[in-house]
Amino acid sequence: NITAGAFYGRGNKPPKQVSVDLARLTSPEQTAEGATRSGTWGVIKLLAGKARKLNCSVEHDPMPDNEAHTIIAGVMTRQHCLRLAEHSALVLEPRPIEK
Repeated sequence: NITAGAFYGRGNKPPKQVSVDLARLTSPEQTAEGATRSGTWGVIKLLAGKARKLNCSVEHDPMPDNEAHTIIAGVMTRQHCLRLAEHSALVLEPRPIEK
């Protein structure tokens, strides 16, 4: 099962926004390899409409090195993170990524 922690930022706290990748512009493997710091990373999927139903905005925000980069904004409470997790599904098992 996906936990609310999948959406937490640094410091193990709910963030104001979450960086994600738009699935149609990348692959799960590319997303995992794109992690910006070492750690154990997996890939989950979440339909944008589910986030929007929780009053979150979903905006495509391409970066120079990542055309798929997208922001989910409005994630401010542990409850939001829990609800997002409930609507998510595992796509790629977590594995160690070294940067």
